[in-house]
Amino acid sequence: MGAKELVKITFSPSQSQLGKYLEIPVQPTPNCLKCSKPLSFWQRWILGRRYFCKDCYQEILSELNQGLNQYAQYLQKAIKDGNLSLNEEKKLKEIQQKYKLTKEAVKLASTNAYFKVYQEVISDRKVTDEELEQINELRRKLELPEEEIAPTLQTLAKLHFLTQLEEGILPEIETDIFLRKKEVAHYQTFAELYEERVKREYVGGHSGFSIRIAKGVYWRVGGFKGRPIERTIITQIDQGKLVVTNKRLVFSGERKSFSVPFSRLIDLELFKDAVKINREGKVKKEYFVVRDPEILAKIITLAVNQ
Repeated sequence: MGAKELVKITFSPSQSQLGKYLEIPVQPTPNCLKCSKPLSFWQRWILGRRYFCKDCYQEILSELNQGLNQYAQYLQKAIKDGNLSLNEEKKLKEIQQKYKLTKEAVKLASTNAYFKVYQEVISDRKVTDEELEQINELRRKLELPEEEIAPTLQTLAKLHFLTQLEEGILPEIETDIFLRKKEVAHYQTFAELYEERVKREYVGGHSGFSIRIAKGVYWRVGGFKGRPIERTIITQIDQGKLVVTNKRLVFSGERKSFSVPFSRLIDLELFKDAVKINREGKVKKEYFVVRDPEILAKIITLAVNQ
């Protein structure tokens, strides 16, 4: 595990924020901390140069980015085996002390290194057991809060699940629906059920003429010449629990419940937010709108073929 390209950080905090990333005095100083030149009131309070003059500030930013990149890149190389040795941790500590990086700066560098490794892991859209274990161990080692990298954890879990499905591994779960003999449940999710409905309308116009027989009342001589047209609309009819077992598809809704044996499934179609099924004995196509239609489609396909 490990990214092919080294992480590159470009960071430009204001002088008022420098104290979060570099070990400098909390209070503004009257003289530049680097060259000792006096800082005028205008520089300190209007332009926000509270620690360094203009030229020194650019040098400090360059040194900060150099330290961040050196820390992140060394970390990235060190964790390619999914672990950090004591010597590697010691080297990282030396880099931190050399550039006077604070814990916040170390966190910034560590997060960038983590995301670079994460991008490399998911680049092939597959996550193996080993890769998932290593990147989770890396996250714990770097002490990265889950809430700050939650989207990456969700993507890793999904790709790991899809990788298992591609390898023919179907999970077995507990469900509260009644299972038949030798039947096991593989997947359960909330679903909205939609059906195709045919709506008939008439289009056309009137022929003939009108005769006024009273105020606001007319008698039309002639008729309405129209022709019927039909169009297909998709209408939500229910919502509830959708379960995939090794024998059938089961829907338990608020108004209706049914099951579809795999032997009666003709085909299915994957959409961005739904899976459409076509089954024998059912003219109207059914759509299941679910949180993750890709996983649902793969599980049905795998269960049908096993």
